[in-house]
Amino acid sequence: MTNCSGEVEIQYEKTSREIKQDGLKTDRKMKSVSIEFLNHFDHKVIGYVNGELMFEDTVITDDVTGMSEQYFGYNYSNDDSLPSIKVNIEGVDCFELEVLKKYKLIYVFLTETNTVIGHCSILKHNL
Repeated sequence: MTNCSGEVEIQYEKTSREIKQDGLKTDRKMKSVSIEFLNHFDHKVIGYVNGELMFEDTVITDDVTGMSEQYFGYNYSNDDSLPSIKVNIEGVDCFELEVLKKYKLIYVFLTETNTVIGHCSILKHNL
């Protein structure tokens, strides 16, 4: 994670049998990724995919639900390799990561001490 200095925690979530049965899991064949922002956001966020600006907006999460309406995605079905994502959270930090084929969703959470990046294939806003 070059040019980013803060504390970033990476998590990988497994999909339970119940989630699979309820149909809330994303399609593994899908060649796209979505980056969503949850919990404690009131920041300008800039997102890049493969160095190209894809998202620039102020992200504000709801105090009750922890959700925001802002996200960005990228379809990599025409790319030769998996994309690289960089997100700059103004006044907090930034992070860079390579998209993993297994995970279609990347949730970004802010805590008092660090940024948490959750890789998963579960649609959290439907739970």
